[in-house]
Amino acid sequence: MPPGWQKKYHKGDILDYDIYRHGRVVKPIDRDGRITIEIDDTIIHMVHDTREILSILSRY
Repeated sequence: MPPGWQKKYHKGDILDYDIYRHGRVVKPIDRDGRITIEIDDTIIHMVHDTREILSILSRY
């Protein structure tokens, strides 16, 4: 992943598909259509269909 990609995104943004496809599913799609993925020690909770970011957590 390009350096600093995490700083580009905030709650409410749409995650680019190229970055999304690098993610590892931490929690599969729930009945409300939300999914949690991990990319480069960053946890992203998002709406699966639209890729709208609901929250971002960094593992440092």
